[in-house]
Amino acid sequence: MFTTHMTHMNDLALRPDPTRRVFLRAGVTAVLSAGFWLGGRAVAFGQIAAQTDAKSQSEKSIFQLTRSIFTSNLSESFLIRLNGEEVYLQLVEVNDLKQVSIAPSALHKVEDDSFNAKLQEESFTLRFRSMSDTLLPQQTWKLEHDALGKIELFLVPVGRPDGPWHFYEAVFNRLQS
Repeated sequence: MFTTHMTHMNDLALRPDPTRRVFLRAGVTAVLSAGFWLGGRAVAFGQIAAQTDAKSQSEKSIFQLTRSIFTSNLSESFLIRLNGEEVYLQLVEVNDLKQVSIAPSALHKVEDDSFNAKLQEESFTLRFRSMSDTLLPQQTWKLEHDALGKIELFLVPVGRPDGPWHFYEAVFNRLQS
């Protein structure tokens, strides 16, 4: 496969005005080669879709996390390891996502009970607080929890510090119309 990729790249480099077909073939071959060399694991939202080793069994995919999982862990601590420092976050709220976040094409489904149940489980926000002096910047963080294992969440600092507390929010909006 690698030699085929190099042949296409050579075709592209040798022609003064490469055809669209040669250009596309070289690009597709390069992408497929990269996927092959990286192990072919699919990645979505920073999560590896399928892992088989024992270590990965403790890591939850973002798609396995629902509102009820977090609600059952309300008030519990999550750990972030940052340059040798341990930053603890406490889960303080699990809230509905505002109805304005529903796609206009799906608004007619709001009357359906099964749609509402799915909406509640897959579209919600989490609010964490921390007493750490370290203000975490907006980014994806790996959190560790005793029951949930390791999870990756995109956290955003929200509001101003309230006394010793810094607040962070994670938004889940996976509902498909």
